[in-house]
Amino acid sequence: MYVAGDFAVYTLVVHKSATKVSVKKVFEVIFKAEVISVNVINVPGKKRRFKGKMGMKSGFKKAIVRVKGEVDALSSAMRA
Repeated sequence: MYVAGDFAVYTLVVHKSATKVSVKKVFEVIFKAEVISVNVINVPGKKRRFKGKMGMKSGFKKAIVRVKGEVDALSSAMRA
């Protein structure tokens, strides 16, 4: 989390099938905060060698959420 001016930015790992709209709705309902914008990024898996054979680590999806003000529940959890 970082605060830049009038908004705070949070980075979260989300489900692979999550969309910007669904992340925004869920974030607003759970944390009761006004979401300004959501960016979603698919992080690809990495190649790894295991017992002499090549394999893949699974990738994941992360969401970057800009919120007006700060979210008290997340701010206190991240500082601890």
